[in-house]
Amino acid sequence: MAIKKQLIQFVVVNSTGCGFDMPLFQQNVYSINATTKYSWDITGEDISCGTGSLVINGVTYNFTYTASSLTSLLDSLNLLGFGFFCSEVIGGNTYIYTTDDTNTYGILTLCGATTTTTTTTTTAAPTTTTTTTSTTTAAPTTTTTTTSTTTAAPTTTTTTTSTTTEAPTTTTTTTTTTTEAPTTTTTTTTTTTEAPTTTTTTTTTTEAPTTTSTTTTTTTLSVSCTEYTVTGTPSISIEWFDCGGAFFTQTVGASPLVICAETGTVNQTGGSGSIVAGGSCP
Repeated sequence: MAIKKQLIQFVVVNSTGCGFDMPLFQQNVYSINATTKYSWDITGEDISCGTGSLVINGVTYNFTYTASSLTSLLDSLNLLGFGFFCSEVIGGNTYIYTTDDTNTYGILTLCGATTTTTTTTTTAAPTTTTTTTSTTTAAPTTTTTTTSTTTAAPTTTTTTTSTTTEAPTTTTTTTTTTTEAPTTTTTTTTTTTEAPTTTTTTTTTTEAPTTTSTTTTTTTLSVSCTEYTVTGTPSISIEWFDCGGAFFTQTVGASPLVICAETGTVNQTGGSGSIVAGGSCP
């Protein structure tokens, strides 16, 4: 008989406002018990461009997502294969966060603008246990015996002789009485019983309070800007980020267009023509 074996695979789809912890297994690391939390405040951030980058372990990882979709942004972060990303709202501010004791996270850049990285580490102090033992040992058993003995005096014998002479008859009567005092023996025994041994053990376990340390790192992105001359033959479509992090798209004809853009962000999306980089610009 043929036996069919099938690999079962499931996909966890993340959504905004994750209200649960999940033992996600990514890069051979479980994160359910992680005590280090990384979070980024994205309140008011522009996510309409659909591109971003995240620094993980000192390496910058670029990613794309559906423009203006926070759910798609979280899915793209999860696809990087490191931590499991969720979003939460605290005090009216929206945060993206992950918990991970293995990887180190840094700057999150969305549409050319950086966010503040907050790292929170929770460390539980070791439990302190105090044991007090009190032992009471009873004194040895004391037994006191008192014996009182009374010995009778020697036997007493009394002889009385009475003689009556009556003429012509003489009568003599002799009476002998022996009295023996009884022997009296009195024994008094006093016994003291040993008290039982008493042992008292008291164990007190005191758990020191959990210590939480929070480190907030704010990094200002240093943007390098370059002047580009764009010419269509007959037309070319381009996209770019300006020095303020704003995203633009435009179709340029045969007349050259000069733009000041963030270095390396000018891309051709259609048509044909030339994009020539010049010197730096403010």
